[in-house]
Amino acid sequence: MQKRNENFFSALLLSLVLGVPSADARPVPEAIQKVLLPWQPLSMKLIPDDVLTIVTKEDRVTQKIYTQAIFSICSTLWEKPKAWRGIKSIRVLNRHAYQGMVFEGGEKECLKMGQITSDQLDIFILGITHAGRE
Repeated sequence: MQKRNENFFSALLLSLVLGVPSADARPVPEAIQKVLLPWQPLSMKLIPDDVLTIVTKEDRVTQKIYTQAIFSICSTLWEKPKAWRGIKSIRVLNRHAYQGMVFEGGEKECLKMGQITSDQLDIFILGITHAGRE
C-alpha cells in the first residue's frame, strides 16, 4: 500500500511541476516548439487569451534569457507566418511559473523587431515588457 501511495504522490508532483494541459489551452504551433526545443522548457501552452506561456527550467528568468527567448520565438514569424496566428503576448516564466516577464506584443511587434538593428533590440523588447507570473 505504501508503494502505491508513493507512486500516486510522485505522479501528482510530476503533474504539478510539468503542468497539466488546460482543457481550453491550444497546442503551441510546431515551428515555435522547434525553436524552443534547445531551451528544454518544462511546459509550453497557448491559452484562450492568445497568450503563449513558456515555463523554463531556470530558477530565475534574467533579462538575457528573456530577450533571447523572445527573439527566438519572434524569428519563427519571419520563417513561418502561419505559426503566429492569434498570438498577442508571450510569457517567459521560471520553473515555478512564479517569476518572469511578459512581452506585450504579437505579430506586428515581432515584424517590427525584424527591422531593428541589433544594438536597439533589447531596448525595443524591454520597452513593451512587464513583470509577470502565471
